[in-house]
Amino acid sequence: MRLRRIIYPGFAIVNTFIEELNRVFDGIGIKTVTATDVSKDAYVVSRDQKAVLEKARKHPGIFPDVEILYLHVLNSGEVLTTSYYDSIRGGSGRVPETRMGRDLVSWVRAGDRLVMATDGVNVFVCKLTPEDYEPAEDRVAQEERVVRAFSQIDRTKLLERAKSANPRPEKSRTETSVYERDPAVRAWVTIRSDHSCEMLGCDYSGFMKADGSKYIETHHIIALGEGGGDNIANMAALCPNCHREAHYSVDREQLAEKLRQAIGDGT
Repeated sequence: MRLRRIIYPGFAIVNTFIEELNRVFDGIGIKTVTATDVSKDAYVVSRDQKAVLEKARKHPGIFPDVEILYLHVLNSGEVLTTSYYDSIRGGSGRVPETRMGRDLVSWVRAGDRLVMATDGVNVFVCKLTPEDYEPAEDRVAQEERVVRAFSQIDRTKLLERAKSANPRPEKSRTETSVYERDPAVRAWVTIRSDHSCEMLGCDYSGFMKADGSKYIETHHIIALGEGGGDNIANMAALCPNCHREAHYSVDREQLAEKLRQAIGDGT
């Protein structure tokens, strides 16, 4: 199956995420984690990140009298316990180096970009891996990532942000790669299923659309990007709920096996 390049309205995950963090939080700071940060078990805080911490009224201790901070991981709800301190360095005229250790260092890898943000009270962190800088084909996934981040911030600030949303948002365009799917495969799957969900145990039978046809979605059991085929044995008809579950559920591997059993050779 060949790939073609297209232009479509959408966003790269990282651009959307950083733009939204800038709009909502009182400040953000980003730094690429270095190999030294990891090998020395002491992450050196950037100037912008230190400014974020100051806005949250967090100030470093002087080693060995370190301050302990709690960093809230965006999108997961995990809390990292980290030391925060100025390390006095030997040599004439050398200024102290502001560092973090403990959970934070073990959580990141060299090459990650560590984002710090604050709502004025709490400090939030997220790490952007090299994979995050690839264009995102699934806009729903990237929007959900932003929504999960917003759900963790101060409720008053979130309400202010929601009320200030532009009701007529601007369009942006980005270039990405998509697979050319064969419409005959999708047509057969909808006929095979009679517009009903093929997930075992689901009784969805399709709702009627304005044009008189029934609504059903199709799903590649093994994603095309993971080597799955665009064929009737690898495509299932799913209701919207089961489709999202097949993509994002913690049990997605078991759900995929259920679909394979239900579909067989696809005929």
